[in-house]
Amino acid sequence: MGDDCKCEKEIFNTIVRFHQLKPQNAVILIDEADAHLHPDLQRRYLRLLRYLGKGNQIILTTHSPEMMMEAGPDSLYTLLKHPSS
Repeated sequence: MGDDCKCEKEIFNTIVRFHQLKPQNAVILIDEADAHLHPDLQRRYLRLLRYLGKGNQIILTTHSPEMMMEAGPDSLYTLLKHPSS
């Protein structure tokens, strides 16, 4: 299965999970939300998460400048590794 197919499957699974669980006032964690997604699809995926996640708090990790720009500076938190660890 190619990366494109995996990406589409992951996005589809996200939609299905939101539909099945119907979370309200939940904290939803998504690790590496940008993994294997084309930059345009990263932005569209973030918009989808915002739409599906209304009434919830979504926390996701990313290294993608596109997702960071789409999220906006008020939504970003940077975690830095302490030099001694």
